Amino acid sequence: MRANAKFAEHCVYEEPLFVYPCFLYANRVMLITDALYIYHIHPESTVTSAIGPRLLDHPRVQLELLEYCMKRQDIFLQYHDVIELYFLWSYYVETLCFASEADGAVLSLEYYHGMQEVCRTLCAAWRENPLIKRVSTGFFEAFESIDSTINTQKELDLLIEHISKSI
Repeated sequence: MRANAKFAEHCVYEEPLFVYPCFLYANRVMLITDALYIYHIHPESTVTSAIGPRLLDHPRVQLELLEYCMKRQDIFLQYHDVIELYFLWSYYVETLCFASEADGAVLSLEYYHGMQEVCRTLCAAWRENPLIKRVSTGFFEAFESIDSTINTQKELDLLIEHISKSI
């Protein structure tokens, strides 16, 4: 398949690395309402694991997806603004929201600083993205926190709480 889509292995939230490449290369997408599958869930499945302790799987998969897109200049250039906005939302903002909502989720200050650096490096000109003008005030405020100075875990916890309540 042209998209070379795959599921991320050994993590929860593995679907984006498969689904989005398929969408990007699809000529047409059809939705059907029939359930053509049967779930078989076992206790050790990632589906049944609590997301809290696996919180960092989420940004990892999102970063893999961005790297996938960046390697494919044909789609990256064509969909740059959408890919960038999706990445900032899913990698950064969703991770902060999940850290607030999921039992057992801990986002360390060190990991957060790494996330900020990734966003600053890979999406340096995000404010110039024309789609940014369409996001709500809460989303824009969350994006702006990429450049905030957070020195303590307590400050980070307060930021996480504020962002999760404002969007």
